[in-house]
Amino acid sequence: MSLAFGADVPQPVKSFTNPAAARAVREIQRVLGSVFTRRDVEREGLADREALERLVRAGYVRTVRRGVYEIVEQPRVVIAHEFVLALAQLPSSEDPYISWRSALSHWGLTEQLSKVIYVAVRRPRPAPKLGGVGRIELVVQSDSRRYGIAEMTVSGTTIRIATPEKAVLDSLDRPDLSGGLEEVVRAVSSRASLDYDRLVDLALRHPSETLARRLGYLLHVLSLGDPEPLRVRVKRTKRPVRLDLDEPAVVGYDPEWRVIDNVGVEALRGLIES
Repeated sequence: MSLAFGADVPQPVKSFTNPAAARAVREIQRVLGSVFTRRDVEREGLADREALERLVRAGYVRTVRRGVYEIVEQPRVVIAHEFVLALAQLPSSEDPYISWRSALSHWGLTEQLSKVIYVAVRRPRPAPKLGGVGRIELVVQSDSRRYGIAEMTVSGTTIRIATPEKAVLDSLDRPDLSGGLEEVVRAVSSRASLDYDRLVDLALRHPSETLARRLGYLLHVLSLGDPEPLRVRVKRTKRPVRLDLDEPAVVGYDPEWRVIDNVGVEALRGLIES
């Protein structure tokens, strides 16, 4: 029987001593030990993927590698504290906020861990030092891209971070800052964590027609949400765009979205099933 503790874990997490989450972790440890796989947890009926992601965000479990997890002795929020340290060193005039892989990780939209805190700023400047083993990377972002930002409190300090939907858009705009297109596709397919109507609305505000076409195509072939509103961004006078900018223009072409699918529909669907 799956342990239900989602209602007791606030989003974003503000308390790190959640009794229900602690019980869930103890039961996982009793059945599977301190190191376990997502498939084992699901097979034993201990938690589904969404519940496991909440445990990771709450600091009770950490990701060792894709699909493999380890129970943390004491719940920690190291990444969240690093967000506080990163933003505190930047002037308010930069209007900084956390996004890309850092935000994807915070919202449970990727299983990848990163020692880099990605922060959007208004203009080029030297990145402050983070200390420890991590580092800060500042990414200059135009005003037309600076929306879809949430505020949350960490250790009594208010920080700004891209909402799950905006984190996906930023990552699709810059896959190189987000673990590559494969990780972005997995993030886009996180049905339990995304509001697809909101995602499409935010994409319609984005200045990049290329991003809108790539997102619309992904939603279409992966049967996620309703991509139809994004068709207004497809201009017939524009050149086709590659889905994966790091790969050559081969495989297939979708004339409706004017996207060169150089990954392949089956490969894309395989990413979200793995």
